[in-house]
Amino acid sequence: MLSRYGFELANMTYAFQKVKSYFLEGDKFWCDSLGWGNGYLASMRNPDDFVYENIRQHHFANWESTRRNRDYMDSIAVWCQQHRIELLLLQTPVCGDYTRKAAPWQLRLVNAMVDSCCAQYGAQKRDYSCDPRFRDTDFFDSDHLSDQGARKFSAILAHDLLMVQR
Repeated sequence: MLSRYGFELANMTYAFQKVKSYFLEGDKFWCDSLGWGNGYLASMRNPDDFVYENIRQHHFANWESTRRNRDYMDSIAVWCQQHRIELLLLQTPVCGDYTRKAAPWQLRLVNAMVDSCCAQYGAQKRDYSCDPRFRDTDFFDSDHLSDQGARKFSAILAHDLLMVQR
């Protein structure tokens, strides 16, 4: 199942819940079988979500979930290594103020965990979290791309992956 659904380093429990809900609720649910939201339409975005005071913050939950998420990432990396599959870890786009509002130590921790996995298992990292090609208008809210932003990111990612293969 993890090979069909993107790994969410920030909250594996939530990632599993999304996949489980999809299979239980089917097309009444707000994401597809790969976990991609299908209700984040640009036409439905609320500009108030981009006022700095209203931008969501992800707060550190606890060390137990951080260690568990790192263990999940390592197990995926080991499996890929054993099967000679190149692992690519993506840090997806978020609006600029979302990153500015995050605690610097949390950003360093996430980057250190991803970088450590890359060094230990030969994974590659693509960080689009602060990509200047994305504007607030590409987002449904501070950390979810809208349908238009998702199409833009998909095109950028497809191009970048083609360049890696050459």
